[in-house]
Amino acid sequence: MLRKIGQNIKFDFIVLYKQGITISSMEDTMLMSYVLDAGKNRHNMDTLSEIHLGHKTISFKEIVGTGKKEINFSDVEIDKAKDYAAEDADITFRLYKKFIKNLKLEKMVNIYEIFEKPLIKILAFMEMEGIEVDSKFLKITYL
Repeated sequence: MLRKIGQNIKFDFIVLYKQGITISSMEDTMLMSYVLDAGKNRHNMDTLSEIHLGHKTISFKEIVGTGKKEINFSDVEIDKAKDYAAEDADITFRLYKKFIKNLKLEKMVNIYEIFEKPLIKILAFMEMEGIEVDSKFLKITYL
């Protein structure tokens, strides 16, 4: 089975699922970072790239702009979109290689595999389907 590696792969899972494509065998560099360094820093790709790879990434805002000048990613010039997407894939894979090695060294693979990774699909389906909240119970219990 092919391993799918992503940064916040839950987002990709949701996008693909809504198109009728279900993926499995997923790895998530954001979750790996969280297991390794929960409270140290943010776990977005730009931050992780600077901290762990010494590389400043092309920001999404540089590509699409901001405010009134912001455009949809589908309207970005193909060469700019290509560079952004290629860098995203490269950085994610480089972070994965570093993080999987560190999880093994720090004996934290089980925490990632047993506790964090299963949440990818669980949280994705919760986001897509929604959840029911018992507001009466919450009011009574937490007042």
